[in-house]
Amino acid sequence: MENAANPTAEILDPRFLIQVFEQAHQGICRCEAFLDIYDNKISADKIKKEDLENFLQWNRNNVFRELIESFAFFLTELRCAIELIKVGELTSEREKIFRNDSRNFHKQLEEVRKNINISKEDGDFLLVMNDLSNCISHDCGLAIKDKLEKWGRDGKIKFPRISPMFQDSSGKWIEATPPCTLPENTGLSVGIIYEEKQFKEFEEIKFESKQISDICTAMHLLLDTKIAPAVDEFFKTVISKTNSSS
Repeated sequence: MENAANPTAEILDPRFLIQVFEQAHQGICRCEAFLDIYDNKISADKIKKEDLENFLQWNRNNVFRELIESFAFFLTELRCAIELIKVGELTSEREKIFRNDSRNFHKQLEEVRKNINISKEDGDFLLVMNDLSNCISHDCGLAIKDKLEKWGRDGKIKFPRISPMFQDSSGKWIEATPPCTLPENTGLSVGIIYEEKQFKEFEEIKFESKQISDICTAMHLLLDTKIAPAVDEFFKTVISKTNSSS
């Protein structure tokens, strides 16, 4: 049956998902631009070093919060897309529920993961980044006890670091730490390495420019190499069920 004669198939056209992912990437790019404008364009000659560092830290925190808010918007849109894919329509009542949850990052991610396969490691990374954003927004930028307990008794969390990677003969991804010799017929790729960082109670949350940059890149990679393929697999499963029942 042709799509034009099948309203459900029209709604399931995968092209509508492209816009959802494009908006997510645009949000991350916007954050990268603001990070670059101030971190690399302001001269220390024109402002006191201490004042400059305070301003740059303030800007990095704002960029980080904007990054998390942008990703939360993506999760809301993705949740709406999942509803369209599964049900074939998005009622105003259901959409209202999704958008009312837009400020609840944990709830949105939990609902998305009911249908989309996001690994525990990647999911924990996103949740912790949201917690850090909340500390900046609501706790004077300090790591507070209840957040530390969520992360673990020692207050350790995992930060992403971007690194060149290659696959060994077994297919396992290995970090290409110089100097290294690549296996024959093997090329380099870019991957995410999660490294532990420890916060103590009431420690001020500060970011280096490269940390924010790596978090942005990690989110780009997460969208393209993890979430998009998972959404595609989910989409194909629903299409297969739809075709078999028609």
